[in-house]
Amino acid sequence: MAFQKNHRFFIMFLSWLFFLHLGGLYLFTRGFLLTRLVLSNRSVCSVKPKGMTAVVTKEAWPAFSGCWHPSQFKKAVIIVIDALRFDFTVPHPEKEAVGVHYQNKFPFINELLQYEPRNTLLFQFVADAPTTTLQRLKALTTGTLPTFIDAGSNFAGSAINEDNLIYQLSNSGFRIAFMGDDTWVSLFPEQLDTNFTFAFPSFNVKDLHSVDNGILQLLNPGSRENSFLREQNWDVLIAHFLGVDHCGHCYGPDHPAMAAKLAQMNQMIHNVVDSLDADTLLLVMGDHGMDSKGNHGGDSRDELESALLMYSKREFFDLKVRDMLNPILQYLDTKFSEDLSSFTGKYGKWRSISQIDIVPTLALLLGLPIPFNNLGTVIPEFFLRSYNFEGKNQNFNHPLKTLLETIRLNAHQVYQYVVEYSVQFPRAELSKEALHTYHDLFQLAESQYNSINNSSNGSLEDIKDTIKLYMIFLRTILATCRRIWAQFDFPLMFAGIFILTLSCLCIILHILRSSSSLIILSREVFSHVLTGSAFGVLFARLGILNILLYPLFQNSISSLDLVIFGAASGSITGFFIHYVQRGLFFSVKAFHLITLETLLAIFFQILHVLSFASNSYTVYEDRITVGFLQTYGILAFLKGFKILDLKLRQRQLFFTIGFLFLTRIAAYSTVCREEQMPDCNPTFYLSSPTALIILVSTGPIMPFLIRRFLNISRSYNVFPPLWVEVFLRAGLILCSAYWLLDNSDDQGSTSFTGFGKWVKNFVIRLAFGIAIFVGNFVWWSNPLCLNIQMINDDQPTPRSSNTPGDKSKQETSQKMALIGYENAFGASYFIYVTMVYLLVALAQKPIGGVMISLALCQIMVLLEIVDLNRNIPAVKQDSKINCERKEDESTEGQNLLDVTVFLLLATLYFFSTGHQATLQSIQWSAGFIGINDTSFIISPLLIVINTFGSQILFTAALPSLVFWKTSPRDNVSIHYSLARVSLLYIFYNTLLTTSAVFWAGWFRRHLMVWKVFAPRFMLAALTLIIIDFVMIFCALGYASAKVLVAVSETFKVSLG
Repeated sequence: MAFQKNHRFFIMFLSWLFFLHLGGLYLFTRGFLLTRLVLSNRSVCSVKPKGMTAVVTKEAWPAFSGCWHPSQFKKAVIIVIDALRFDFTVPHPEKEAVGVHYQNKFPFINELLQYEPRNTLLFQFVADAPTTTLQRLKALTTGTLPTFIDAGSNFAGSAINEDNLIYQLSNSGFRIAFMGDDTWVSLFPEQLDTNFTFAFPSFNVKDLHSVDNGILQLLNPGSRENSFLREQNWDVLIAHFLGVDHCGHCYGPDHPAMAAKLAQMNQMIHNVVDSLDADTLLLVMGDHGMDSKGNHGGDSRDELESALLMYSKREFFDLKVRDMLNPILQYLDTKFSEDLSSFTGKYGKWRSISQIDIVPTLALLLGLPIPFNNLGTVIPEFFLRSYNFEGKNQNFNHPLKTLLETIRLNAHQVYQYVVEYSVQFPRAELSKEALHTYHDLFQLAESQYNSINNSSNGSLEDIKDTIKLYMIFLRTILATCRRIWAQFDFPLMFAGIFILTLSCLCIILHILRSSSSLIILSREVFSHVLTGSAFGVLFARLGILNILLYPLFQNSISSLDLVIFGAASGSITGFFIHYVQRGLFFSVKAFHLITLETLLAIFFQILHVLSFASNSYTVYEDRITVGFLQTYGILAFLKGFKILDLKLRQRQLFFTIGFLFLTRIAAYSTVCREEQMPDCNPTFYLSSPTALIILVSTGPIMPFLIRRFLNISRSYNVFPPLWVEVFLRAGLILCSAYWLLDNSDDQGSTSFTGFGKWVKNFVIRLAFGIAIFVGNFVWWSNPLCLNIQMINDDQPTPRSSNTPGDKSKQETSQKMALIGYENAFGASYFIYVTMVYLLVALAQKPIGGVMISLALCQIMVLLEIVDLNRNIPAVKQDSKINCERKEDESTEGQNLLDVTVFLLLATLYFFSTGHQATLQSIQWSAGFIGINDTSFIISPLLIVINTFGSQILFTAALPSLVFWKTSPRDNVSIHYSLARVSLLYIFYNTLLTTSAVFWAGWFRRHLMVWKVFAPRFMLAALTLIIIDFVMIFCALGYASAKVLVAVSETFKVSLG
């Protein structure tokens, strides 16, 4: 059949657009989300930073050991408690802590602070975003700042190749023992000795105890026998606990399970302290915090603020000397008011430090070289000891002189890094400032230091002033790196935006052609774009393209990037050549530009696109979407009064009221961004009983509503009763059963030891099997919802029986009628949509599943509204007209507003299912639905379906706008309408993505770029890719093709 061939060529045309989108997004991402430029240099024990001459004398430190600085400890115990938020550790007034499960659960830390203040320090340990474990571990071992793009690798860590603490420990002969989170093994595969490494799987957030109990069993800190802590065959012991983090993901911080887990950690710290000797340093730290829902990944204060406890049996300092630091730190805070403060006023006055400061501090305390790429500053409290230093002022032994020497050593290391960075990457923005501002600040501090060291009467105030100068230098570099760390490649960003923009132009030009040539021209266009792409690749490989684009790229683009750009730009050139050859004429009628509906759709799209130019509008996109949809609902309601037929008018008003009602219900379910507080009330995470009751109700309600919906067109025939009443209902019931069992598991039911978990997983796997295999098998075997029925000749013929060319034999009293004929396309395709609905609902949390059910209801309501609106002009002429549309109406009946509303609904239900354009809103626990351990195939697929479920559902349902209540007729132009609707939908998505990409690039130096603009760009990019994929391979390539073929073969009609 000719239409099948044309259909395949149209899908190939869409595939070309898909690859254009991939190419444009890839190039922009390569330019916008670059990974940090990493130096391969490593610090060497025997070679101090350039310019360092002053060293500690042998007389001052007879037992001198170490490289650049005398070591204070021979051993270290490093305990990482994942997601240990700062306020978990500090004492709170008893009245405030009543009923709060995460407060005052570390009484032993409070005892140490009270009774051993010289031996104990507790810091607010502030991370840099993104607050994901992998990026935090990189920062905690290298002293560098993570880049935003690294967050995507949180589930697939790769070895750290730059200089780091673990490398320096191993290179210096330290024996490292490790136990806990297996992320460490992927980061340091060569440094961790397999004989002393006990790694545990880390990604099953439902498992609160396995990792922690495994570590405690190995440590056995409360026992004097068989205790790993008391063994002498290790120098550094690292233990990474995960229970607090997993408890937060499952229940949030304010839950009885969190209280129990924190109490367990408190007892563990108590036992470890009792096991230490005087030569061992203890560090207990969190890698990040968690928000009020227990999630992390973003940059809210609760996510950034973790805790650091450092303890030793030996005293660190004299309290009077430590108090001398406060004026210095307070002075620095006034100089860097927008940077991290040295003190926090929350929960009392506590010292606040950056997480990367632990790197130079721990390195020097253990006598190691500071890692070459470090940007952290030593924690001054640990370097207030008295030594003799070389120089004329050797008798000046005040502890602040020791701190000065240590800070100077730190400053030389950072300055050496900056200079080397400028040499290796001369085009980097950091180097431009390094050659001027940094050099001047550093030389000013060096001049002051030389003045003190070469004179015999240097005062204590001079030493303090010099310390301030070095610390100003260190803070200035860190502040600058935080501001410009991602080195944007503007030519690549421009290339990506250029391709995406031209892809929008190609789509709109193709839509504006006359409808009769829309499909046929796809074949010709595809041959031209294929030829143009081949020439583009050839020019790239021969170097011709690089020569032509030298003023733009200046040899900075890789060969792969050049090939991608050449292929994309060449194919676009081929499209325009074909367009010019065929003439620049197009059909204005294709857009219905004279109608109010189309103007409203254009207005919606323009506002939506421009909203990404403002961080405030981007933050409140969920509310803006609701406003658009309510406007459409009100317009459809008012339009209903134009219908003269009373029954049809009532139907129109009923469905529009239902549309508005469902929109408000969907808008009620939400999670809140930090920027929306305190005006936002999060409702997505309802209490478990309430959410489960609502979810259970969908089992009987949804099949009932689907049956009523299909009965409107008398299409509930043949296999729909089997699928809807048996399999779909069973899938929904199994989904409810899974979450009921999961809730029992969360409550600690004793039945969930092994068999109970197996039953829970089997239930949801069976539901997935129904959605993926059973439903598709039943639907593919017999997709049409048609039935033959005998009706009395004297009664009016049902609408669906009015078939042209009916060859059935008629009797005097009865005749045959083909029930479901009028909706032969729509009913069959809608059954496929319900299969997609079930699949998406299974991957959602309870309230998310309820919202997906509401989404399907809203699709049903919208299809009836669209069908009624198609017939309004005809009804005005004849109030008794039947609902069968004329041939030209079936081809021109779709308009831009229908498609716009469909995409707006997809956006609305993205927010309603508990998501936002933020990393912390990703529901990682969805990756473990039906499985106990991480699967690097199944888990990502579940997370994608969970996150983009609404876009998947509405994209799969889009052809229903064309198919619904369309009957088979010879030469019907349904195929052209399907192509036009698909292109309009892809155009709107491409336009949104291009806008998000453009404004993310435009505001690349904006204060909110990584908090608002970059996450929204990434969401738009992933959404476009997923929509393209679902449209090409599922909606058109699979389901629509099957329906079109089935109808064409059954009724022997040509579909164009």
